[in-house]
Amino acid sequence: KKEVFEPLQPPFVGMYVCGPTVYSNVHLGNVRTFLTFDILYRYLNFSPRFILPSSFGKKKPSRKTLEHYTRPFRNRAERNGTIAFARSLLNDQKWFESLWARKSRIDQKPALLIWGMKDKLISEKYLQKFSEGFPHSAVMRLEDCGHFPQEEQPEPVGHSMLTFLRKQSL
Repeated sequence: KKEVFEPLQPPFVGMYVCGPTVYSNVHLGNVRTFLTFDILYRYLNFSPRFILPSSFGKKKPSRKTLEHYTRPFRNRAERNGTIAFARSLLNDQKWFESLWARKSRIDQKPALLIWGMKDKLISEKYLQKFSEGFPHSAVMRLEDCGHFPQEEQPEPVGHSMLTFLRKQSL
């Protein structure tokens, strides 16, 4: 029987799944994590169909713009990259931290941080982390933008990038 899915706290969907542990034997519940992940990403095209549209700020993308993001993932075989990326975000935190630990090679270089302040995926605390980690960075905060400032406010983003690059070439 099909039922309409309604999240408890719209527009957010939370999920708890039992994962593998070193403290006990593997059981069927451990498989749920991997199976759920595959179903969401491979069969429902979760990232482009659900996460992407909700990651914009005040200015929502047109259907045509969303089509450009979803077209590469039309069938299950083309979704392996989104599955690998999502798994990497969940499982590779030690690797990401090792990169951060080696940032001294570039942290004195000028940088431009363009940040959508309504980004639901990467919160403002990361802007603070990057600003502090790269002390010579310029910051452009776009109060009404989400995760894709270049789509939501292309003119100010382009202008900011040109201004930044011109200053670097002086």
